[in-house]
Amino acid sequence: MRPGSLLWEPARGVRAVPAELTSATIVPEGAGPDGASGQAVTVDMPTGRIQLDCGARMFALLQHSATDLANRPVHLD
Repeated sequence: MRPGSLLWEPARGVRAVPAELTSATIVPEGAGPDGASGQAVTVDMPTGRIQLDCGARMFALLQHSATDLANRPVHLD
């Protein structure tokens, strides 16, 4: 995670395009492809809808952290 960015990159051997998740929108529970909830969260992005293996609260916390880090001044010692 880099300040202001929450970039998902596919694992080696997985054919997928990296996706920036900071602007993704959480889909309400039950609205995902299979209507399941729990340890997976479905998010909408400009490139489409994806499901991540983390809870909605954890994903929201990661988004908040990335944004918070982007808004902090950088101190070089």
